[in-house]
Amino acid sequence: MLLQFYSKYAGRVSLVDEARLCQSSAVLEKELEELTVDPSRTSTVADNPLFVEVSDLYELKALEMLRESEAQSLHRILQASTLLPTTTVDIVGAVETIVSDTNEQLPTSSCDCEELRSENVLLMEQMHEAQATLLEYVAKKEASDKAVRDKKAKLVDLSRKLKASRERVSELRRSLREEQARVKALRDKYEDRGRRIQQVRAREKDAKGRADRLQSELRAIKRSRRWKIMNALRGPLR
Repeated sequence: MLLQFYSKYAGRVSLVDEARLCQSSAVLEKELEELTVDPSRTSTVADNPLFVEVSDLYELKALEMLRESEAQSLHRILQASTLLPTTTVDIVGAVETIVSDTNEQLPTSSCDCEELRSENVLLMEQMHEAQATLLEYVAKKEASDKAVRDKKAKLVDLSRKLKASRERVSELRRSLREEQARVKALRDKYEDRGRRIQQVRAREKDAKGRADRLQSELRAIKRSRRWKIMNALRGPLR
């Protein structure tokens, strides 16, 4: 039982400690049986080896409490020292309480210790696997974060390029509007020139028509004068 209690509160146990504690456990269990058979038997605290072993248990328990909280360790150690048993009956009661509380949980032989070691090794392997998995997850998370950062940088660059493209499009649209205005002005100019040309052609056509009429009138006048002269000449010849 002492080996079980020591294993619980003091961590790993060496082979020497195992042998010593197994021997102490056997002696204490025998002493406990004798005290249980004859509760009236008394002895001084200093002469009782059971008190020494139980005191060691309390010291181990105090060390465990020291590991749990450094801020409250001194207070708890003082409490543990004040709770130490001072009579054989108190020692027997403390040992019976420890045995009854830990009988179903703590190992009772070296085989159980080996089993606990195997379980400890298995737990260590599982812990290493969990650490490896955690490191792999952290690496994947860092890679994912880096990919996200790269994508954000690309998005920022694309946003900057898009903004520049929009400004360029706005400038091109402004230039297109100016060019369309110049084209419209030229079109209006050419349309006005076309109207002028049509007017000139219309005047030319009108002038040509008048010239044709004048030519016709002139030819008619010439013919009429020619007839008059011929008629005048014909008269004397008769």
